[in-house]
Amino acid sequence: MPQPPEDAILTSWAANAAPWIALLQGKGIASRQITNPAIVNAISRYRPDSVLDVGCGEGWLCRALAAEDNAPATAITGVDVIPALVENAQAQHSDGTYLCSDYSRLSSALSGQTFAVIVCNFSLFGEDSVAQLLATPGPVNTTEMTPVDTNPAPTHGLQRRLPFGLAHR
Repeated sequence: MPQPPEDAILTSWAANAAPWIALLQGKGIASRQITNPAIVNAISRYRPDSVLDVGCGEGWLCRALAAEDNAPATAITGVDVIPALVENAQAQHSDGTYLCSDYSRLSSALSGQTFAVIVCNFSLFGEDSVAQLLATPGPVNTTEMTPVDTNPAPTHGLQRRLPFGLAHR
């Protein structure tokens, strides 16, 4: 029986964590010179007091937000399910808060915390995993493989508001 798609993705990330970290440290993905600042700008414009980076990987976004001249958030938390990525994130950013957790356990791993902005950079498996962590109303920024529409603005398609990000509880 084939592995469920999410399990296959996680198995691949676990097997490829070290090469991924090396690739990013060597600035081996040219498009990141454009997409990384666009993602940071999309988040910074909200001037949030707290940010949750779901699927933080090796922590580049948490470090970038913390390094902003006018750091947008006082509390930046990264969470990923791959231990090697979380360990690397913490090692590179000792002042950061990083947790290793499965998405289905986010709420308990974060002990009921809520966040002004939640970021899912190529990592959103399901809206339910982050909905209860959002301090409403607030944005959920996602990076997606396909554009939302044909608007050529540099940051368009990097951010969208999911329905639960607009509702009051």
